[in-house]
Amino acid sequence: MTSVSQKIIIELAGELSSTNSIEAIKALKQNGSSLMEAKRAIERALERGRGEVLISSTYSPALLSKELARYGFKFSTPLS
Repeated sequence: MTSVSQKIIIELAGELSSTNSIEAIKALKQNGSSLMEAKRAIERALERGRGEVLISSTYSPALLSKELARYGFKFSTPLS
């Protein structure tokens, strides 16, 4: 069975001091990203202001948005 993935863009939602990168990585992993890809995306967002990661196409945008906001991040989907 082939899993379909979708790319999302991760960015800081506010101040660096209000982020919880470990929990944000866990949230991405729970939504179908590999642990290493989630870690790299969060690291890029912290270092460069933006990171990209593939997640499962069955994720809930509303739930993921709420979870990431809780940990100091936001996401968007790139235009195709």
